Amino acid sequence: MRGATLILLAWNRWPMTRRCLDSLLATRPYAAEVIVVDNGSEPDPRASLESTFPGVTVLRLDRNRGFAGGCNA
Repeated sequence: MRGATLILLAWNRWPMTRRCLDSLLATRPYAAEVIVVDNGSEPDPRASLESTFPGVTVLRLDRNRGFAGGCNA
């Protein structure tokens, strides 16, 4: 069976991002990969995301590229 990739675009909303990830990880299909695209948040949330959600890939953008730019990244 082929897995899916779930992509979450985030910017400066750690509590909301955490709730969303908690929900996604509780209900995601088996073998689904989860990627958080951080759209240039300050402070950089990578360390918190990676330690709290070790199976999640974090892609950090250098600046906020807007919704379309973040999704396209």
